[in-house]
Amino acid sequence: MSEEINQAAMPMEPQYWYVQEAVDAARRSPCAKSKRGAVVFYRRLGEIIGAGYNSPPSPFTCLNNEMCMKDCAKRCVHAEARAIAAARSWSGGANHVASFEVLHIKVNADGVAVPGGGPSCWQCSRDLLDGGFRGIWLWLTPEAAGADRPTWRFYPALEFHTETLKACKIL
Repeated sequence: MSEEINQAAMPMEPQYWYVQEAVDAARRSPCAKSKRGAVVFYRRLGEIIGAGYNSPPSPFTCLNNEMCMKDCAKRCVHAEARAIAAARSWSGGANHVASFEVLHIKVNADGVAVPGGGPSCWQCSRDLLDGGFRGIWLWLTPEAAGADRPTWRFYPALEFHTETLKACKIL
């Protein structure tokens, strides 16, 4: 039996101000290799409940050198991880995190939002799934989206984790 997609249950594109808050967070990243920002929002309330950007954990700083750029993903706390931690704090660990959505964005050196690739970080996808979040929004390049222009794509948490594990050749 074929399952039909319930279009009413599918999220719409993210609202502009969610995107702008994620861009503002990404601009705070000190990383020379890749500036990322993320927000967690609760669509039902129309509220952003957590935000984060990528950077080394305090008290470490980004060295902006070849070694730092090579191991950036290992040295930095990811934007999604910071946003998820802030959302958990806001919710008091309550079960309604299943309604929370994460939006991830990348900015260039000038602080302008640019589309990125598809799922790629198994740690963030694991945290999103384990935390019980609804899913994540990514602004994809035309190549990653299989489209003729950059496109927003919502990934439910389980699909995002599965696709990430495949992209990382773990699954």
